[in-house]
Amino acid sequence: MSNLFRFLLELIRVIIILFAGLWLLFSVESKLFLITLEGTPFFLLFFANLLLILVLYRNKLQFSGWYKGKEVKRLSPQATNVLIVVALLAFVSSLFLKNS
Repeated sequence: MSNLFRFLLELIRVIIILFAGLWLLFSVESKLFLITLEGTPFFLLFFANLLLILVLYRNKLQFSGWYKGKEVKRLSPQATNVLIVVALLAFVSSLFLKNS
């Protein structure tokens, strides 16, 4: 298979992972906190969930995909920690900003 074809397959895989991950995280958040997320700043939850999916993909999922290139590598531990902390802060702040 050519690299372009593998890249396109990986792009489709990333889109599926993104939609499935966002759906799963929003479902868990709404069930866990027994809220419908109504009145919650959606952009903060979306941003937090997107960051968590990015960390998961870059550190684990990209190595099981079709595209194998030189630039495929993990995030540094510092970058991983910063992204997770920012995601958690965005998530917590969205709960505090609810209905305000």
